[in-house]
Amino acid sequence: MKETYILIAAAMLYGCSHSIEPNPVVSPPPTISDSTQLTDQVVLQAVYSTYKYPEGFYSENTDTGSIYYENTISILPVSQRTDHWFELSTDDSAQARAWSDSGAVNSSYYRSIVSFRETEKYFEFKRVRDGYPADVLLDRVHKSSYIDRSMYDRLNPGNTICVFNYRPLDDLSFKTLVEYLWYYDNYQLAGAKVLYVHLKDVGNSIVLTMFTTSVDYGDWGMHDAISLNRLIYTVDKSSGSVVFAHSVVRNIEGRAN
Repeated sequence: MKETYILIAAAMLYGCSHSIEPNPVVSPPPTISDSTQLTDQVVLQAVYSTYKYPEGFYSENTDTGSIYYENTISILPVSQRTDHWFELSTDDSAQARAWSDSGAVNSSYYRSIVSFRETEKYFEFKRVRDGYPADVLLDRVHKSSYIDRSMYDRLNPGNTICVFNYRPLDDLSFKTLVEYLWYYDNYQLAGAKVLYVHLKDVGNSIVLTMFTTSVDYGDWGMHDAISLNRLIYTVDKSSGSVVFAHSVVRNIEGRAN
């Protein structure tokens, strides 16, 4: 059995909502043995800091554009779209290019391809809106050899979120997958932080539990509403099927605005 624990440190104590600096200095996260140290003070320190996730967590340099994955809605004209959103995957670069082209044609603004690259996880077509060089889209299609999300409807989500096809399927590869999924859903969201990760091999499956934060920022005169969330990802080692469960551990009152 292998366990990995990661936690952000509480570098500063939380006195009152008005005493928190917008971007205080964050100390390196220590290694601990359980999640009981996720006190309100730790959560508040993380939320009101530049900290995002633990060192070594999956991340990308997205300064050059926004990430987008082609799906069953984006590739169709508005008149043909339904209320089901499935991300697309293939191992054929020509098919990926065709979907990217369809997405560009049916988008609000057409963006031309300026570069192409591929990784073990995806095909990427960097697209730029003509006349607007700052409007950059990192348009992607999942590689089937890495992940299949054809069973996961973003508009009507179920418990199974993907099939992980990468091999070997072990603790490290599964941890990378989960971090990858969390990253592209949350990298642009203020208040989304990863505080603690617990990875456990239980024989036929691997379970990764992640504690994160989310924030509803209050209007003038109101407090921010902070949630400490427990995310549980479980992968079946034989099939690669990944099941997801989410719960709110507790709600915390943030600073006043």
